[in-house]
Amino acid sequence: MHMISRVRSTGQLIESQECAGAISPETLCANAVASGHSLDAVEVIEVDDAVWRGIKKQWIDDPAIERIKASRLTLANDVAAIQTKLGLTDSEMATLQRHFQATTRAINVDDVKELTNG
Repeated sequence: MHMISRVRSTGQLIESQECAGAISPETLCANAVASGHSLDAVEVIEVDDAVWRGIKKQWIDDPAIERIKASRLTLANDVAAIQTKLGLTDSEMATLQRHFQATTRAINVDDVKELTNG
């Protein structure tokens, strides 16, 4: 079971808590008010796992997937613009991308080693 708070007029998810019995509806209401919602605009309900999966898909998963798709499209357009501006062939651009990705990974690994004294 899940306890959720949502905007009464739209159904937009504000917060969810698993194991609904472990948290009170008042806590979810207080959290919603603290995040800027008016108390009378908030609805707190308990839902089973099947309903929760639908709510999660609509308000969390699907919007995240759309943001990822938009970000990837923007990146692809940026890469194409850079390739055109530099006058690189597809093969040259692929090589440049591989080197950039390898360098980025190497830097990230070095940063982690430095931060962890490893």
